[in-house]
This record gives sequence, C-alpha cells and structure tokens, in this order.
Amino acid sequence: MSKPKTESLGRSSGKISLATAGSRVTGLLRETVFAYLLGGSLAADAYFAATRLPNLLRDLFAEGALGSAFVPVLSDALARGEVEQARRLVRSMAWLLAWSVGLIVALCVLCAPWLVAGLAPGFAGVPGKVELTASLVRWTFPYLWVVSLSALVAGTLNSLRRFGIPAAAPIFFNIGHILTAVLFWTVFDPPVLALAVGVLLGSGCQLLFQWPVLKREGFSLFGPVALRDPLVGRVLRLLFPAVLGLAALQLNNLATTVIASFLAEGSLAYLNYAFRLMHFPLGVFAVAVGTAVLPRASEAVAKGERDVLSSTFGDGLRLAAFLVIPAALFLVAFPREVVSVVYEHGAFGPADTEATSWALRFYALGLLGYTGVRVVAPFFYAHKDTRTPVRYAMIAVGTNVILNVALAVPMGAGGLALANAISGTLNFVLLRRRLGTQYGLSLSREVWRDLAGFMFTGLVATLAAFGVSLLCGTPEGFAPELLALGAVGGTFVLVYALPVWRKGSAARSVIRQLLKRG
Repeated sequence: MSKPKTESLGRSSGKISLATAGSRVTGLLRETVFAYLLGGSLAADAYFAATRLPNLLRDLFAEGALGSAFVPVLSDALARGEVEQARRLVRSMAWLLAWSVGLIVALCVLCAPWLVAGLAPGFAGVPGKVELTASLVRWTFPYLWVVSLSALVAGTLNSLRRFGIPAAAPIFFNIGHILTAVLFWTVFDPPVLALAVGVLLGSGCQLLFQWPVLKREGFSLFGPVALRDPLVGRVLRLLFPAVLGLAALQLNNLATTVIASFLAEGSLAYLNYAFRLMHFPLGVFAVAVGTAVLPRASEAVAKGERDVLSSTFGDGLRLAAFLVIPAALFLVAFPREVVSVVYEHGAFGPADTEATSWALRFYALGLLGYTGVRVVAPFFYAHKDTRTPVRYAMIAVGTNVILNVALAVPMGAGGLALANAISGTLNFVLLRRRLGTQYGLSLSREVWRDLAGFMFTGLVATLAAFGVSLLCGTPEGFAPELLALGAVGGTFVLVYALPVWRKGSAARSVIRQLLKRG
C-alpha cells in the first residue's frame, strides 16, 4: 500500500467535483426518468416515502456518522505509519457494520406496515396507499446493507486520498437503477416495484466498482478482526455522539415527510424532485470540498500543524462559496425554467412543474447554509469533537419542526422547503461561530472580502440573465425551452466568470487552486 497522496485542497476538491458531477448528472437523469414514469401520482408519493427511511439511515450510519468517526481515526493511523493496524480497523468495522445494519434491515422489513403508519400517517386516508408503500419498503430496505459496506470502502479510499473512485461510484448506482426501472417497468405489477428492485441492484454495482481499488491498496473487508482494538474503541466513542447529531438532523426530513403526507397528493413527490435539483450543486461542490477537507484537517490536527488547519478552513469555505453562490442565485431566480426542461416529460405535466418550482425556489435559499455545514462540520470531527454539532443540530431540528407546522398550511410544500432552508442556515451560523470561539478558527478579512465579491458578481450575473430571459419570452416545447435556458444560463456563467480574467482577482485565485498540484 502506498502512502496517502499529498496534493492541494483545491485539486483534491476538483477531482472529487469532476467525479461527483458525473454521479449527479446520472442521478438527475435517474430522477428525470422517474418523473417521466411517475409524475406527481399516488405511486410517486408511495415510492419516495418508502425510500425516505432507508436513505435517512444510510446518511445516519454509513455516509454520515461513520465517515465523521471512522475517517479521522483511520487517517490518524495512516499518518503515524500504522498500516497493519489500519487494515485491521477496516476489517473490524466491516464486521460490526454488517451485523448491526443487517439486524436493522431485518426488523424494518418485518415491521414495514407500522413504519409506514408512523412515517406517513396521512396516507391512511387514501385507499391502497399504505399497502403499496409497505410493499416498496420491503423491496428497498435490503439496499441499506449493501450501501453501508460501500460507504465504509469509500471512507477507506478517502483516507488514502483516493478521492476520485468513491466520488464516481454513485454513477454505477444510478446506471443500474435506471436500467432496471426502464427494462422491467412492464414486468412488475404494480410497475413502481421496478424502481424498488433497481435500488438494490444499483447499490451492488456501486460496491463492486470500488472493490478492486480497495484490494490494490492492500485493504479488505474480510479477514481477522479485533473488536477490542483501541482504534475500534476510538471510532465507537466518536460514532455514538455523531449518530445522535445526525439523527437530530434527519428528524428534519422525517418531520417534513410526516407533514407532507397530509398535504395535497403529490406534495411529497414535488419536494423530492425539488430537493434533488437543489442537491445537484450541493453534491458536486460542497460535498466535494467537505470530503477533501476531513482527512486533510484530521492529519493537520494530528501533527499539530495549526497554520495548515487555518488555511484549509479558509480555502475550503472560499472554494465552496465560489462554486455554490452562483448556483443558489440561479435556482432562486429561474426555478421554473430549470424544472420544465429537466422534468416536464411523460406523466410530469405543467401543474407538476409549477408545484416543484415553488418548492425549489425555497430550498435554494438554504443552499449556502447547507454548504457551510458540509464544510465546517469536518473541522469539529477532525478535533474528535462529535458532540458540539449535536447541540446545534438539535436547535436546528426544533426550529424546523416549528416552522414546518407554521408554514405548511399557508405555503404548502414550499413552506416545508423554506423551513428546511432556514433551519439549515441557522445550523451553519451556529457551527461557524462555535468553531471560532472553541478552536480559534475564523475567516480572515481577505476571505470575507472574497465571499462578498462572489455574491456581488453573482447578483450582477443574475440581473444580466434576467434581462435575457425577458427577451426569450415564454417558449413552448422542449427544444425552445432548452435553447432559452441555455441562453439564460450561458449569460449568467459568462458574466460571473468575467472577474476570473482580472489579474489578482479572488475568482482567479480559486481557479489556480483547483488546478494546482500539491
């Protein structure tokens, strides 16, 4: 096994962004196919409700808490040259994960009707909706077991600075899911079961894609384990507070699902479609930066390199903001144009476009907050502090639930999206302030100036794009709408990119970071 590679944060983030962009594009294609097949129907609500809980548990145990607890400990061991101990840690965590998640899957499959009753109580008022959702739960839940092991492999590769492979792995999940849905849509009765089966097959493709690279690095999920190993104990001590914190965050999504089940038919589907569009830039840019930051920050803490830690913090936020600010402004200003081009096909009609656009605009308002949490939280994990994010997550959850109840009736699905955006932004503000007071990590005046510059340029680009949209009018048909969106989006990108060419600009500095080799 080679020593973990060293390269700039910008270049690491750039690699992840490129790979993640492929996964997000195929993910968006997957959602487009689902919108074509399902629209805003009863089956769409049932499918998205059925996949909500396994996806929440995936974020909780696999891609969330496990990453925040496992990656710092493994990175520490590798930084100290404890290669064999690191290999044993990976095998031991795989054993624990396989048995614990397997038990959870078995219980949830057996208790599917009761899970649906608690997750979407409003479905009981529609004949057949609870039964269909419970059937989909039974088909989709086993995927949690496979994707949890896949997340462990991804965390190991990230600790080895092999960022590209785990970032690209979801491409194979999406392709497997799409092919299963399309090829078997007419085979299953009801057809929506094809989507549920595709979840399991796609997750298997995701794991198999990463496996050969893990083997080449000298690691495996099989072999002798040591459950009393001190490294395992460190992971578990960090894991439980992280689970509590992420569980609090996931309560936001559960509260949204419960309340949406009482709203008009299709509300849950519209929220899902809107969230996927909002999550595209979040996944490509913010998650990429956060993924690159965690092992780098963990290593800096382990070595006591305070300057490296501070520069990583400033560079991480600046990189993410440069890429996410324009995406947020564009989605707030032009949600209908984006939704129409991406989703309005087949069973997804103009009314579905309007409802999804309404939710998307409010989700996009929180994009900067979601991004900030993704970038800032790893610095707490790097200090082996998984408790502080828990406290602020609880505050965010309480805020979200109160706002959900207050905004659901007057604003419908859009009110639930706005509540989520406000609570996410509040979480970021609290975390950033605490990071400064507790660990002395704050943003320099230069970084603040850069962030303000990105926002100003983004607003100018939005005004320019709005002018072009007025000239385009309201085109009808996919081709004219696509051309109009291309003109509006092209104008926005061109105006936003102009400062890149100005010598000494912050934007140009960010581009250099993305291309720089460490």
